[in-house]
Amino acid sequence: MHALLKPLSQGRHVMAGDTLTAVGEVIAKVFRVKSDQIDADTTAADVNGWDSLSHTFLISAIEERFGIQFDPYVVQDFTCVGDMVAAVDRLCA
Repeated sequence: MHALLKPLSQGRHVMAGDTLTAVGEVIAKVFRVKSDQIDADTTAADVNGWDSLSHTFLISAIEERFGIQFDPYVVQDFTCVGDMVAAVDRLCA
């Protein structure tokens, strides 16, 4: 597991706002930006260094953080952080 990321406790229900905060924290750690710069409308173009390769690392970090695994077809449809949050919420429900 990446040293900067802590997994959620097993069985903990995450509310949508909490998910956005947690995903924002993962993004902030991966890209070394402030988490308050990340919101549901944030896209890769808004974050310095967020390219196709780093996107792969980000997806892995989010999966690890939440103990989930995204369907690759879902991942390719992510256009913003809000899409990631919605997918995490669906998988954690």
